[in-house]
Amino acid sequence: MHTILLIGKRAQILDQLKILLENEHMNVILTSDLENLTTIDASTIDVVMFGRALSSEQQEALQAVYQKKNPTLQCISGLAPIPQLLAAQVKSAATHKDSHQPTNASRSGDSKAIEVSITNIAQLNVTVWWLTVFYHAKSQVVVDSTYEPGNYVIDLPKKLQNKRSWIVVSVGESTYVI
Repeated sequence: MHTILLIGKRAQILDQLKILLENEHMNVILTSDLENLTTIDASTIDVVMFGRALSSEQQEALQAVYQKKNPTLQCISGLAPIPQLLAAQVKSAATHKDSHQPTNASRSGDSKAIEVSITNIAQLNVTVWWLTVFYHAKSQVVVDSTYEPGNYVIDLPKKLQNKRSWIVVSVGESTYVI
């Protein structure tokens, strides 16, 4: 079981994220106490996710403190206030070192497609996430099917190609956020 430390100020996002991660069988510690972050014992933590309330300088300083106690600790910055997207980021960081299925996923150079390499038969899910102008989370599943080993190019729908978006690619047990 992976232990995850979530640091942020938005209680609603943290609470939703905690539920999603616990459903993935992860032990979750959350804090919004930004004054006492250096007192946290990171020796048993696998992943730290920093919320946007912390500047990049604060994140780098905390990462240095935490990794002194735990050099294998993964530290990531939350991309957007979308709990499902944040959960995918954490899952990606927590499980890549555990994955026995080498795969790869990336956005094509023109951002109109996703390139995925699969080495074993696996369930492939590609979901695009974005925020509306009113900061409401939206998503669209592009692919959710079983694929044979091989290299695939998954075209994104035209309406999503130019959108500021984040793409979650799940291949079997591996998760990528691009």
